[in-house]
Amino acid sequence: MKRLEIGMLHHDLEFAEQELTSLLRERDVIVNHYDVRNCFLEKIIKNDLVLNRVYASVANRDYRSIVLTLNLLREIEKRGVYCLNSYKTSGYDYDKYQTFRRLSYGGVPTPESIFIDMKEDLKEKSEKLESLLGFPLIIKRNSGGRGKDVCKIETPEEFVSIMSSKRELARGEGYFGSFIAQEFVKPVRGYDCRVNIIDGNYTFAFARTLIPSKEGEEPWFGSVSNGSKELPSFRPTIDEINLAIRSTNLIGALVNEVDISFSEDGPVVIENNPTPNYFNKINDNKRMVQFVDSTLNFLKRNSEKSYKEGKQNLGLTKTRTEIIE
Repeated sequence: MKRLEIGMLHHDLEFAEQELTSLLRERDVIVNHYDVRNCFLEKIIKNDLVLNRVYASVANRDYRSIVLTLNLLREIEKRGVYCLNSYKTSGYDYDKYQTFRRLSYGGVPTPESIFIDMKEDLKEKSEKLESLLGFPLIIKRNSGGRGKDVCKIETPEEFVSIMSSKRELARGEGYFGSFIAQEFVKPVRGYDCRVNIIDGNYTFAFARTLIPSKEGEEPWFGSVSNGSKELPSFRPTIDEINLAIRSTNLIGALVNEVDISFSEDGPVVIENNPTPNYFNKINDNKRMVQFVDSTLNFLKRNSEKSYKEGKQNLGLTKTRTEIIE
């Protein structure tokens, strides 16, 4: 029997990619690595499956590679090779504003968000934001991750000052994307949570202690990369699990980790993470094993016929614009 062959798209090979490769090879899977900055489509499409491990956070330092990754995924899918996650899902992963539109369209509670173009007049924008969202509000890079440039803004004047410096910094780092402003969702607990969904099923969750984005603030957001502590004993409610499943289905993800905050009105989806990072910790090692085994089980269950049916159900045969609009 022919051995399963998986092509892994990546930027830098971080710990998670190396560990996932080892786990797959332990299960007799051939793993081929493809750096999106220097690879050839005709080699990639010889694989049985393509695993996209290009993080949204790559945009922080190499925005061009995000564009390259999306172009590659689109061409790979055109040639009938399954991508995990898909072009559609990766598009949402790399575009927070379009994710907001998609979740809002699907009735998933998520913070109201407004697009900020890199060339907009910031004084005029601050006035619009005050009218539409009010202050305080949250700003962040539209494409990015790991808490980069996430900031709570208290006043219109602070918005103009901080956004001006953040745009200058972004240009200097080669970031050519945009920013978004989000409604501030006041947390009612000292932690948020991340809920993992694989193939439509809940697999695990953990909570994260809240931290401030700057000195003198009350803690309000969770980010392990920036100092939050994991609370692995946390167990989500049925409402939180169902919300994570709905959010995952709306962006067409087979694998997704959903960040959920707790407001006075109930759970709210803050972000989706279809390409989650893993660290060298006991809990993350267990999560990577779950990811690998669930992915392989999914592939085994899907014959060529059922794969085509699943492809249509996931919306992979449509363009991203058709799905969003």
